[in-house]
Amino acid sequence: MQLLTSTQTDEDIERKFSRRISMLRRSCVRDIMSQTGCGSKLINFAAGQPDPSLFPNKTISRISADILADAHEQPLQYSSTEGYAPLREFITENFLGDMGIKASAEQIILTNGSQQGLDLLGKVFCDPGDTLIMDAPTYMSAIQAFELYQPRFRTLPIWEDGPEIAELRHILRRGPAKFYYTISNFHNPTGVTASLGNRRQTAKLLNETGTLLIEDDPYGRLCFDEECRMPTITSLSNGKNCVMMGTFSKILAPAFRVGWIFAAKEIISRLGVAKQAGDLCSNQFAQRIVWRFLKEHDIESHIVSLCERYRQRRDWMIECMAKFLPCEVHYKKPGGGMFIWAELPPHLSATELLQRTLKHGIAFAPGASFFAETPIESSLRINFTYEDRQNTKKGIRIIGEEIRKMLK
Repeated sequence: MQLLTSTQTDEDIERKFSRRISMLRRSCVRDIMSQTGCGSKLINFAAGQPDPSLFPNKTISRISADILADAHEQPLQYSSTEGYAPLREFITENFLGDMGIKASAEQIILTNGSQQGLDLLGKVFCDPGDTLIMDAPTYMSAIQAFELYQPRFRTLPIWEDGPEIAELRHILRRGPAKFYYTISNFHNPTGVTASLGNRRQTAKLLNETGTLLIEDDPYGRLCFDEECRMPTITSLSNGKNCVMMGTFSKILAPAFRVGWIFAAKEIISRLGVAKQAGDLCSNQFAQRIVWRFLKEHDIESHIVSLCERYRQRRDWMIECMAKFLPCEVHYKKPGGGMFIWAELPPHLSATELLQRTLKHGIAFAPGASFFAETPIESSLRINFTYEDRQNTKKGIRIIGEEIRKMLK
């Protein structure tokens, strides 16, 4: 028998791909992680990684064994598309209830991390050419998720008190938009927390125009400074015309990939249909582990421990930046979350800086990847939750040295 051989060229293969996948941008953070390996000696300020020493490994191991030992649980079986009902009820009664939002479990769908939630929202709401409003900068993987559905992005800058309301008003007056996506608490990547006045104005504008809000809240519970605690935009809108997203990746463990979406039942129904087409159902075993942890342990005490550790790391990072970075570099101390946003002098490139620091085993995220429209090449995002004091000091010192060389 003669084997068939392929004579296809790279160009032939490229022509087989859809236009949307060929246009999709890559995540610089995921590229850094894949090139260097998660277990490498890289000092990693690039990814939004929690401190692994704070994962409750022993408790999770015991809970997992208990669930598997229960013959009635069937944790390894298929589950419903919407997710494990007791966990959905806990989210409505506790997380949303604490925000003053009245909801039922039927208004929650569990997802494979927040990222699947973003993809589902893109599938359900976006047609090619639709206008989507985003912050500038914003979460790079939200740009990726929505970009796949070929929308037209309109962006508004972030200031110290949150997104620029005047620009949001201007965009909404120019024509209808499908939704506005924002992170009001400890914004990724800037670390900014929108003020109460900013939130109220945002809710008012969106309600007046009937524009859907997608409020992503992965960091809201990682609050270090009391003055940063304030109602979500969704709660100010009484949950109307709003979609809210959350995750257990930042407060428990990212490997579970358990996220959630709160919305009107009609929206949840459509998200469920889209989810069926993608994965049928998410990891029921992980959802049950999360629920048992929440049921049997004080999650708030666990979060307090996280906040204390991360507050110390934030303060140490700021101290190192003040000591080692040139005065030409500007940054603000965030009130919580995981990130510090820094801006180099406008003529410098953060991508070039990264190429220099990677030679020393130091990584961060260049800011250009966080813009849906015109990027700012001189900006960068630095994570402070993952590395210890020694690595933080070394990494920031080297970053500072390389910036000084570029300034000469």
